[in-house]
Amino acid sequence: SLSGDTQGDVLRSGPFLLGQHLGFFAGAAFFVCLYRRAWISAIISVLCIFYSQSTTAFFGIAAALGIAFLLRPRARVGAALFAGLIAVGGLAALLPQVRTLLEFQLQKLGLLEQGNQWATLSLDIRAVKSEIGFRIMGENPILGVGPGRFGVSFFDFAYEYDLPWYYFRATDRAIAENAYVHVASELGIVALVAFALAIAAITLPQYRRSTLFFGLGMYMLIAVSTQSSWTFIPIWVFLGFLASADLENRSS
Repeated sequence: SLSGDTQGDVLRSGPFLLGQHLGFFAGAAFFVCLYRRAWISAIISVLCIFYSQSTTAFFGIAAALGIAFLLRPRARVGAALFAGLIAVGGLAALLPQVRTLLEFQLQKLGLLEQGNQWATLSLDIRAVKSEIGFRIMGENPILGVGPGRFGVSFFDFAYEYDLPWYYFRATDRAIAENAYVHVASELGIVALVAFALAIAAITLPQYRRSTLFFGLGMYMLIAVSTQSSWTFIPIWVFLGFLASADLENRSS
């Protein structure tokens, strides 16, 4: 049977299981919807982001659009950013639920004084997992510990850290929650560099093609750092989408 926590995640996010999974997908889909001017689908993507409560989606989109606009300024994108800020600000002013959600997202990142003592727990645990992952890579720098072995090697170091008790249940398997760390620990530093460069190589050509596609690439570079593993399929779906967009641009 499912535990209470897991059961809640399933009910909230359906087949994505975790809020961060749904948020990642909805955030990437948001860029595609805007590019295709599929406004209803874009609105649904935003609703999915709010439903997921994914910090990755909220701040990944904001950072990606901000970077894309600064590096490739376009009046239309600037107007959309301004309208988005006004809309979010208006909703936060009118709806206490939206205001509470946004405040909690800022608290999770340590950007706002905590009203909830557990607000930064996720970020703190992710930081520990990243440190452990890079320690695993440090002991196995060339080829890593092998695919699927992060969850085993994790416990060679985990007892040195103040992690929640449920990480030490025999029924659970630790996950990296950072695709870069996952690649580094299981496949080594060469694979990590290749993985990061592959995303960058797909993203950079979008600079000339479209601000929104470039923004999607920047979103991928940022948001991959919070996904459970590099095997999360939507990562490759959207990277494939960007790669095919670049191929189409080259052939036209």
